[in-house]
Amino acid sequence: MLRMLTLPASRPTQPWHQQRSIRKAVLDVFRYCSRKLSYTLLLKPSDDLAWVMPERRLVFITASLPDVPPGVRYDPIDEHGRRSLFLVGFAAHEAGHVRYSGPKPPGSLGELWNALEDERMERLMARDYPELRLARAFTFLGDVVSARAQGKCDGSALEGCLFWRWEHDRLNPRWSVREEDRELWADVRPLVEASWRAKDSEQVTWIARAILDLVRDQQQQGQPQAEECSSAGDPQQAQDAPGGADGQGQGSGADGAPAEAQAPGRDGDQEVDIPDSWNGQVSATGADADTRDGTANPADGEGSDAQDREALERTLEALRGTVGAGREDRPIIPVPDQGDGPGPCAEGVEGYARQLAPLLRPPERAAMPTPHRSRGRFRYDRFAQGAERQFARTNTPNRPRRS
Repeated sequence: MLRMLTLPASRPTQPWHQQRSIRKAVLDVFRYCSRKLSYTLLLKPSDDLAWVMPERRLVFITASLPDVPPGVRYDPIDEHGRRSLFLVGFAAHEAGHVRYSGPKPPGSLGELWNALEDERMERLMARDYPELRLARAFTFLGDVVSARAQGKCDGSALEGCLFWRWEHDRLNPRWSVREEDRELWADVRPLVEASWRAKDSEQVTWIARAILDLVRDQQQQGQPQAEECSSAGDPQQAQDAPGGADGQGQGSGADGAPAEAQAPGRDGDQEVDIPDSWNGQVSATGADADTRDGTANPADGEGSDAQDREALERTLEALRGTVGAGREDRPIIPVPDQGDGPGPCAEGVEGYARQLAPLLRPPERAAMPTPHRSRGRFRYDRFAQGAERQFARTNTPNRPRRS
């Protein structure tokens, strides 16, 4: 028996984060800055700010935008201007990790690496995309995020590795180091600022290890000032680290990887407690995206097809015009539709269509392994039995084709 589907009474318009024009504008910024055209945007309310999942080619941005406190630089005051800066800042930040960041190390080293890598990557993005006015968006976003965490700050030198990137250029910094960490911060601060000018993420990892060594020394010795380390405490030495000014790692092994003896600290060293004020910051899960999503930028690859490069450049140039690059009079993110226009619009239907789509989707046959002569995963038990088909091949589920 066929039942009629009754839609509930709808509002005049969809919420701003469900409107197609908003989602398209945000995704266009991400695609333009990351040079990746295959990603999908997930824009919905959440406590998380933003992240990227390259293996699923998915970028997430929260629709629960933070409140803007007084004293934030480049604050446009009005609601629409703030929304535009937030969304552009989040999208460009995650795109920057996709373009410029390498693999994120594990543990506390990875958390510190993220705090240092964020500033290095954002400076590269602001330099390469001046037409999007990213310096304003990053400064505005950083001031808001810093103000949100002020109540959790303890003033430790390790905490300053993140907060100093937001406070170093303010006339009256809101963050200051506590008295017992002043001498340690005098050693850590030059390393933090050196990481912002690092050549690549590998050098940032080297600097992060050096900082953790200084913090561990203070914790183990119970002294306000850590012992001087000739290699870890000298910012000039960081320029000679793997990926330094000449782009070549010193003392590399036969495979080109940096020798373990040259990098300060080891991944197996004792973990360091991460400050509570770091919780809820923008993550770097989009790092090393080319490896994780199985794609590469045709314009950057050697020997790539010229037609692919030209097609990518044409698409990016079209996106550049779409996002209003270089036009001060045009907002990058459009103002949401308030429902004042005549007649129904697509935004009024699309939300319900998305809710109905999973219900109307035909069932799929689950992927399951079947014996095969030469393809799939080798099965030793079938080989020992003398079976003709010694491999287990996983069938592709019968998903319906897109029209």
